[in-house]
Amino acid sequence: MMATRTMASGLGLLLLIVTFAAAAADVDLAAAVAKAQEEGDLGAVNRLCNEWIEAKPQDERPRLILGRIYLRLDKVDLAVEQFELAAEANPLSAEPRYLIGDVFRKAGQREAAEKEYDQALHMDPTCLAALLGKARIKLEQGDAEVAFAEARQAQQHAPNDPSVAALLGETLVALGSMEDALAEARRGIEQAPENADPWYCCALALESLGRTEDAGEAWQRFIELESDGQRATRVKKGWVIVGIDGLFPSLTASAGSAAVSPDGRHVAFAARPRGIFRASLVDQGEPQLITPCPEGWGQRSIRWSPDGSELLYYEASTSTNRVRRVRAALDQEPTAVDVPGVKKLSHPAWSPSGGEIHVSSAFTGYVIDASTGENRKYTITNEAGKRLYRSDANYMPDGKRLVGGLTLPRETSFLCLAPIDAGKVLAKLYDYRGGMLPGAVAASADGTTIAVTAYHGTASATRYLALVSAFPPYADARIGAYHDPYATPGWHPEGRKLVARMGGRGHSQLSVVRLGGLDCRPIGIAITRQDAGALSAVVTSRRNQVQTVSLRWEAFDADSLRLGTPGESEAPVELEPEMAFECTLELTPEQKKSVRTVKVTVLNQDGVGAVKLVDRATME
Repeated sequence: MMATRTMASGLGLLLLIVTFAAAAADVDLAAAVAKAQEEGDLGAVNRLCNEWIEAKPQDERPRLILGRIYLRLDKVDLAVEQFELAAEANPLSAEPRYLIGDVFRKAGQREAAEKEYDQALHMDPTCLAALLGKARIKLEQGDAEVAFAEARQAQQHAPNDPSVAALLGETLVALGSMEDALAEARRGIEQAPENADPWYCCALALESLGRTEDAGEAWQRFIELESDGQRATRVKKGWVIVGIDGLFPSLTASAGSAAVSPDGRHVAFAARPRGIFRASLVDQGEPQLITPCPEGWGQRSIRWSPDGSELLYYEASTSTNRVRRVRAALDQEPTAVDVPGVKKLSHPAWSPSGGEIHVSSAFTGYVIDASTGENRKYTITNEAGKRLYRSDANYMPDGKRLVGGLTLPRETSFLCLAPIDAGKVLAKLYDYRGGMLPGAVAASADGTTIAVTAYHGTASATRYLALVSAFPPYADARIGAYHDPYATPGWHPEGRKLVARMGGRGHSQLSVVRLGGLDCRPIGIAITRQDAGALSAVVTSRRNQVQTVSLRWEAFDADSLRLGTPGESEAPVELEPEMAFECTLELTPEQKKSVRTVKVTVLNQDGVGAVKLVDRATME
């Protein structure tokens, strides 16, 4: 009997020792991984996590660590694979499921994301990340009231969590309760001053209230706390969506491509099958028809001429394309833009001077004289000399370069800068990953940002709108689902707004998208009044390097038509860091009689700068 008790006691002690040893090994591996992460040694993290997986195959933590690392490296497929393996290792853990949900949500796959969040909540009804994820889906779909209710539900489980306060604040911004949103953000900051979420919400609320200087300080604090990732990119580049305001409800279902007038006062847009309309962006009156849509055709890629007098677009049928130009007035008949002997022309664009029109046909581009119709053609090749298929393209504001989507058939697609008809790629700005194809392309008037749409041949792939920086350091960010990839977005001249058909299938609507965040433009423009009553532009440098800048100003009437010829600075000016120069904006007596808006454009030697609009009320 004594021998039996002694043996049992010995086995128990051995089991206890083995358990403690396994626990110690677990702790040692976890500590070693944490140390390697802190030191930034990804090779060691990978090796240690694999040892951890081999030692404890039912522990989901090493898989989650690897998945998060892959996410930071933008290797989304590998990240999801690790999260799925983590879920297999521990089927009762909610963490892998909500992480997969986050990946799907950020990719615009909201139905798939919601299923993952629901699975996480089935395992843990108090899973805060899943509750917040479901609320964010509703917010992104424009259902702010439901998002607010779900955020309140999350708050019941975590009343002192700063991320909950931040999301509540963001839903209140969407509901128009800016002061309440600011109060929620400040409450979150008091709870956790080092948490980036409430600072993001605080800056968003301040931006919505028009307190741009205070918002800038809050954005800067956010960047100090969260310097990497898509959210940080949007803040640094000024791509944060501050608000989305729907336009023209009567035409919501059919509105597509849009162009904003050069003075920012009007919008022209295609509404299939009715035609191309124009309307005021100032008072948003009832849209009026410019030209009807021919039966069996769709009208795409609308571009407004720099002088405000004409529109370019192309018509597409099931078998062919054709380019048209039309006066930007009511009840007009379009005329053809042709290249002799060439069929299926598409994707027109005005040069910044208005003197040239660029069109595409498969692998060939054509630059057409807008007055005489004379043309020259060219192709673009890659490094191996292979011709690249052309999709939509737009002139950069300096008039020297084109930006457009190019495809090497059956291999890859990318957005590139290319000198006009030079045939070579100057810079690759964006890779259409995952088999996505280029849709529409629109360059901002200040030269800083390109808006692009993308689509896939399969219906299940999420179509999206992305913003891409046009100068180093290059970056990009998807800002929302975009069901119609041919619906060209139109930039407001000042660059902090664009008109676009935002939303996925069943949720899309022509809208004004208001952007915020830090101002990355290299130049600042302020308008002052001189003693004699004339206006002057004060141009300041925001770069640490010398810039050579040129200034141009134009006067527009109430119908967005340019009056007379543009004015220009006498010669390019060398602008030292933090230096400023002043230029008088001289208008002729004829311009002064009818002017409604003065547009000031300043570009540096890289074709990047800023645009400022001055309303008549400011001039008087």
